[in-house]
Amino acid sequence: MTIVATEPVDAALFTRPVPLARLVRVHLRIWPAQRAMTVATLLAVLIGVGGMLLGLGHLTTPATADAVGRQFVGSSAAYSLLWFAIGAVAGAGPFRNKWAQLLLSFAPRRGRWFVALLVSVLVWTLAATGLFTVLCAVAALVRTGSAGAATGVVTTVGPVLALSLFDVTVGLILGAAARGVAVPLILAYVIGPALPLITVRGVHLGGLFDLDGAITHLASGAAGWHDLTALCAWIVAPAVLALWRLGRTP
Repeated sequence: MTIVATEPVDAALFTRPVPLARLVRVHLRIWPAQRAMTVATLLAVLIGVGGMLLGLGHLTTPATADAVGRQFVGSSAAYSLLWFAIGAVAGAGPFRNKWAQLLLSFAPRRGRWFVALLVSVLVWTLAATGLFTVLCAVAALVRTGSAGAATGVVTTVGPVLALSLFDVTVGLILGAAARGVAVPLILAYVIGPALPLITVRGVHLGGLFDLDGAITHLASGAAGWHDLTALCAWIVAPAVLALWRLGRTP
């Protein structure tokens, strides 16, 4: 028995690429179901708020908006640093948990899928940092009893957000390149801090791979060629490797 279509088939329905915004929304529905992502994010927020409360309890200057803002930036160092680990979990998760193949089956444009993965994690980071900022502002209000002082948290959130977004991006790229969490964590928390100390025959080789130094120099407008080397080693090369491996994934 042969079935004959009575109406013309719109081939565009089957060849039209999945919009980037839809892919981002799909990822944002997946992340809350990933226990590692939710637990790590909550842990980062709790550690950050705890550091803020501890710092406010030891303020030696009057609780002005400027003092609270400086304390907020200083207390958020651990919070921002943990976003590297969260990014590594997000980058490796689709491959470790085997749901990358599911999404790629209906969205075969792999470069678009990878961009959506990154954008979704950036949105997740933005939302978590918003929550972190609100909680720190409430903590400052409770500790100081001054709404004016608590506004110092909001006015200084920019550097905290920028550093968190940068850390999660580097972590995600390394996690996607390695398709695991252990290698990125060892690189960031063990090898990375030791690199600036490496000197061979009087040549400071560690400076070629000092990512934190490169970001500081870029922010101040004093970047040199060695800073570009660090960016290539930590971001560009892992991104190329991640895309190459993604292209070879069945």
